[in-house]
Amino acid sequence: MFLKWESEHSIARLYESQKKAQAADWEYRSAIRTFEAARDRVQHEDFQLSFLTNASRIYDDYIRFLVSRGLTNEALLWADYNRARTLAEGLGFLSNNGSGSPPPLDAQGIAKRENDSIVLLA
Repeated sequence: MFLKWESEHSIARLYESQKKAQAADWEYRSAIRTFEAARDRVQHEDFQLSFLTNASRIYDDYIRFLVSRGLTNEALLWADYNRARTLAEGLGFLSNNGSGSPPPLDAQGIAKRENDSIVLLA
């Protein structure tokens, strides 16, 4: 599965460099789904750390891609999902059975309610 998500990630970056946004988005999401499916199968804690390293590259590239397209809300959603899931698993609050996609997040609504602004750095 490592080769599959790495190839999907590489193809996504290739499409991104070719300005094929829709194809790049699809490949990034495919790489994330493949990665999350593999992550669900990892039981030993020692191996989970190397998986997190792989995830950070995929998620970071996808988030950067979304920001470059002006999709900051979606970028925040994916960033929050990846970090929250990792934290919840690490604390033992969540089992390894994620869907590979984040739940809805209304970042602008949250910022409004809190009388604050959200700044996303690319």
